[in-house]
Order: sequence, then structure tokens, then C-alpha cells
Amino acid sequence: MKSEIYKTFILLVIIVTSLTACQDNKSENDKIKEVAEKFAYNYFNYQLEECKDYCTKESEKWISFVASNMDENDVRTLKDDLIITQCIINTPEIYNDTTAFVTCEIDNFYNKDFITGNTKREKLQAKLKLVKKNNKWKVRMEGLPQNEKQNHD
Repeated sequence: MKSEIYKTFILLVIIVTSLTACQDNKSENDKIKEVAEKFAYNYFNYQLEECKDYCTKESEKWISFVASNMDENDVRTLKDDLIITQCIINTPEIYNDTTAFVTCEIDNFYNKDFITGNTKREKLQAKLKLVKKNNKWKVRMEGLPQNEKQNHD
């Protein structure tokens, strides 16, 4: 009898330990930063289809806008180019339970001026807004990311 109780107790400890280990123990900052990193990496490397997983449905029109303004020359350049855009995400600023902002430091961004068609590789600093919907953080684009870095030229 004692053997059965002991086995049951051990089994319960294993189950509780397993369930606890499987829980998402990430902080809100970590969750926000993870989504922002994945979005930024995909967006700024023009992996536009992949970045849709990390933004709100309403933001997809901006992703489509960028995609529709890329021509064959841009696609060829990006495909042949061995330069990968690097993205560093700074500590999130949590505004409230459902809104946060992050600043991204982007290096080697293939920047295309959609008016002139000119392109260049540059550094930029962009601020992303994230919102929490259905307990998941997503980037909300209200326009194309703008360079917020002060230009002292």
C-alpha cells in the first residue's frame, strides 16, 4: 500500500514539474522584443511574406505597398547581394497593457526611394509600435517605418 502511494506521489511530482516547465515564463519585455526582432529582420531584409506573421492584419497593406514597388532589378540585387541587414532591438517601452514601442537600429538597409527609384545601403533608426491582441504582441504599422536618427549633415 505504501509503495502505491509513493509511486502515485512521484508520478504527481513528475506531472506538476512537467506542466510547470512547459509554461511560457517569458517576461512581457522578452515577448515584445522577440516579435519586434522577427518582424524587423524580415521586413528590413525584404522577406515581406514572412513578416506578415508578426504584424496586425491592418498593417499588411503597408507590406503589400512595399512589395508592389519592388521591381525586377531590386529583386535581383537583393537576391545576389550577400549583405544581410542587421537589426538590433532596444529595450521596449511599454505604454500600457496593450501598447508598446521599440526602437530598432538597422545597419545595411537596402533603402529604396519610391518616388525617384534610387536605392542605397544605409543605417537607420526606426520606431515600431506593437499592440497586444488575443494575448499576442504584433507590430502595428501606421505607415512605412521612418528614419528617426538625427541627421547632422
